[in-house]
Amino acid sequence: MNVLVTGSNGFVGKEVVRVLEANSLSVTSLVRNRSANNPSKKAILMNNFHSKAEWKEALIGIDVVVHLIARTHNLSEKNIDTYDLYHHTNVGITETLCDAILDSDVKKLVFMSSIKVNGESTEINSFSETSNENPEDNYGITKKEAESVVRNKLDRSNKDFIIIRAPLIYSVKVKGNLETVHKAIQKKIPLPFKSIHNKRSIVDVTTLSKFISLCIRENTIRNELFLVAEEKSYTTSELIEKVARDNDLKCLQFCVPKILLDIALKVIGKGDMSKKLLQNLQIDSSKAVHFAKKFNDNEIFNKA
Repeated sequence: MNVLVTGSNGFVGKEVVRVLEANSLSVTSLVRNRSANNPSKKAILMNNFHSKAEWKEALIGIDVVVHLIARTHNLSEKNIDTYDLYHHTNVGITETLCDAILDSDVKKLVFMSSIKVNGESTEINSFSETSNENPEDNYGITKKEAESVVRNKLDRSNKDFIIIRAPLIYSVKVKGNLETVHKAIQKKIPLPFKSIHNKRSIVDVTTLSKFISLCIRENTIRNELFLVAEEKSYTTSELIEKVARDNDLKCLQFCVPKILLDIALKVIGKGDMSKKLLQNLQIDSSKAVHFAKKFNDNEIFNKA
């Protein structure tokens, strides 16, 4: 089976390529620039991701596309109107890709979305595939719109699709907000989250990649939405400890009441960080676990 992975040079893409190749799938990376860092043995260069003609050329001989290209949340863009920027990448590229898939021999699209489609936090009930959609920022809004594009374009065709919503994606080689935490731990900066008792779902990048591989290999998994997370959820303090432990470091934490941290973060203009650090975001991934067990792939959802 021939698989094209977009965004293959990224944090998630590199692990997806590794896992797919370990499962004897023929993987081609779609890249803008050829480099020694391309994770797969084969690469296709594309200059314009909004060109249907270029996509159609890239899709020749491809059975499944794993679409990981996305414009992700960037805190430095807080004070500018970012909707058009996010829409251009997250919706525009997805729409062009789907149009090209309809004119190709591709059988399935695996689309990587985000739990931000559901929202930023949970209260009583965990998010599941039946939860309401309530994106709160332009990244989440455009991911929801891109999901709609996938469904509207492919649902009534002979093409299959899988949509996967993931929470914080974890790896020992941390990225994003966890990279900031890692740097603070390295510098022995004490962090004030020891008394925070929230619960946050995460998914290990290898768990996610293995689940993507399952969705590719099993033809009967089609036209599904999955929320994918590890069984264990973490308090902010526990997640900090995990980052430290997995990188052979020691972390220093102390207690500050939640209400004071919330006020302090909002005062310094980091109100969006308050939800990530202080509130709950839990995912019920029982549907994904059920499918893994159904196809005897019980090793996917190991505890992170």
